[in-house]
Amino acid sequence: MLSEVSFKKYFEESLDALCFVLDSGAIEAVNQKFLSLTDYTLKVLKKNGICSLEPNEKNGRKNYFKFNDFKKTGRYDDVIIRDQNGSSLTVDLAVKEVHFGKNSIFCFSFREPSPQKDISEELQKKHLELKRAYAEVEKKNYELQILQQTLVQAGKMAALGELAAGLAHELNQPLQGVRGYAQELQSVLGEKSKTEKGEDFFLKEIISNVDKMAKIIQQLRIFTRKSTENFEWVLITDVIEEVLKLFSLKLEAKKINTIKNFSFLDLKVFANPVQLEQVFINLVSNAIDAIEEANNKKREIHFSINDQSQFVDVLVKDSGCGMNDFQQKKAMNPFFTTKEVGQGTGLGLSISYGILQKIHGSLLIESQIGKGSTFTVRIPKDYRTLS
Repeated sequence: MLSEVSFKKYFEESLDALCFVLDSGAIEAVNQKFLSLTDYTLKVLKKNGICSLEPNEKNGRKNYFKFNDFKKTGRYDDVIIRDQNGSSLTVDLAVKEVHFGKNSIFCFSFREPSPQKDISEELQKKHLELKRAYAEVEKKNYELQILQQTLVQAGKMAALGELAAGLAHELNQPLQGVRGYAQELQSVLGEKSKTEKGEDFFLKEIISNVDKMAKIIQQLRIFTRKSTENFEWVLITDVIEEVLKLFSLKLEAKKINTIKNFSFLDLKVFANPVQLEQVFINLVSNAIDAIEEANNKKREIHFSINDQSQFVDVLVKDSGCGMNDFQQKKAMNPFFTTKEVGQGTGLGLSISYGILQKIHGSLLIESQIGKGSTFTVRIPKDYRTLS
């Protein structure tokens, strides 16, 4: 059996700061380690009890010491206590409740955290920071790869534009020569050029096809011309008509009807005509793809123009496959596309949205799966007058 003398010696020489506390909070006994740790005198502790250790402020920590919160057997890490000077001190705490009949006494064992524990916690903290930094680097690397791909694609498109512009210029002259010679031949032959039905069918076809090719070349030259920051007053109807000319052959080949409800023919906006055309080029191109995917009998694109005081609303409605809520929310995001790899960059609507934002315009989407989509392009008549 452990004698009283041996117990007192163990109590005083213990490496832990020990404190015996009654249920009322009164301190029954403390060892020298406890006094050294807290800088309290036994007289002060006897007077104020265990509540002396309760911090005046919580210091933003949940685990600050409060006697009533720790009257339960167990181990508690990183507990904040207050020393004699009012400073905060972090300790590990072990609590043991001992019953003496109806009374209880609590043995509190305080121990300063070991340096190894501090190092371990610091390492864990640094590991977490490193993990987050690595994730951020991975994210930036992915964004860089996307940007590089975009720049490569933009370079290809720029080269293609220059090539198309050069081809348009080179092809235009020989085509006009073919047309001129066909007209001369038509004039020289006169009646001899006509068929049995009295029509100069072959020469008319040559001239007609040359005119078609000339129109294609003209649209190609318009499409590839450089966009500048020059703004001017533009008729909305003219912009839409130019875009439809560009897509005329594609619309005809895919048997898609365009229906124009131009109640307001004289509405003008102050804008960059090339950039404005780009907005509607993207919308018409998407509408064609949506109609092709839906493969419905009804193959139509509707255009309507509304006067909205300081703005002009242009509605582009298609009978395509439509979009779900998720697709509508993501539609304006760069690189978001529902098309298969290689069939779309996901930049069309993003670019259109950016162009309109610059002039305080907007682009709204209303769509349902299987019921098509309606894009409302809101363009200020003169963005300079808007605050």
